[in-house]
Amino acid sequence: MNRLGFPNDVIRIDGALDVVSTPLGVAPRRLPRWTGSRISDAFLAFDVEACAGVRLRFRTRSTSVSLTLRCNALQLDELEFAAAIDLLVDGEFVERREVTEVGRIRFAESRGASTTEGLVVTVNYEGLGDADKEIELWLPHTSTCELIALETSQPVRATDARRTRWVHYGSSISHCLEAPGPTDTWPARVALARRLDLVDLGFAGQAVLDPFVARAIRDTQADVISLKLGINIVGGQLMRERTFRSAVDGFLDLIRQGHPTTPVLVVSAIHSPRYETCGLAGELSLARSRDILADVVEARIEEGEDTRYLDGQLLLGADEAEDLPDGLHPSPAAYLRMAGRFMELSGF
Repeated sequence: MNRLGFPNDVIRIDGALDVVSTPLGVAPRRLPRWTGSRISDAFLAFDVEACAGVRLRFRTRSTSVSLTLRCNALQLDELEFAAAIDLLVDGEFVERREVTEVGRIRFAESRGASTTEGLVVTVNYEGLGDADKEIELWLPHTSTCELIALETSQPVRATDARRTRWVHYGSSISHCLEAPGPTDTWPARVALARRLDLVDLGFAGQAVLDPFVARAIRDTQADVISLKLGINIVGGQLMRERTFRSAVDGFLDLIRQGHPTTPVLVVSAIHSPRYETCGLAGELSLARSRDILADVVEARIEEGEDTRYLDGQLLLGADEAEDLPDGLHPSPAAYLRMAGRFMELSGF
């Protein structure tokens, strides 16, 4: 057997903007480590370390692959999220394995946050054939992960196949915690269908236009960028119309410092009955947020920017409210429909 510990120079860790050393190996982060001092919210700290869109990639003739790691999965009050790793061979889904003995990162309204560390476990895949192949292991989108070692029956080689880099920013509706596995999120489905190198910055509950996120996108190599905006700001009533418009422009301005000509797609919120109109005077509604985003994009197009707008209701509309089980988050089947519609409408 061949055993590679982490870190190493052979196995790519795609979808993470940073990797930090741990006592046993490494832990991927979806934002650079310098952003840690900017993060004061415990849930955002979890989001950044959760491995949505993060995957290991390498080439081998091995008939088996075993990954040793430790995972801490999300728990919201009494709702526990499972953790699974998806194996793909040459871009095709082969098998999903649930990670056992996961720890729990618990968030409870009455008690705050607490963590119980998971155990070190090994996830095994066998019967993969002896042909040369590219292996991808998509890590749990619901969990933080500490990567310890990879074992194979044949040597592992680096893969340097260049893919179009897609950086996507959004909320829980891009994080897709409700999806049953890491390749069932709608950004993952788009990336796999289009052979894109996905960086998924979908942060559940936390897409609030933080400037440090824009700086991270600015400093990240990207061929296309998409920003799905509105629901967290409206849902938390964090901004009024005046501040929302300015914050969107500021976020885009920071990104454009590093990507002056990169295509940027601004996507508004999908339909959400709870937030379409707000009852108090001056509150920002989803309907109004869509108008503002469209206006911001139109002004930038007039200035010559390669920026486009997509109404999120075309991804999931008012006639599909039954596919929002909690009135906000799409069902797994609805996420898959969103992926197909995004590919049709975005040009990706």
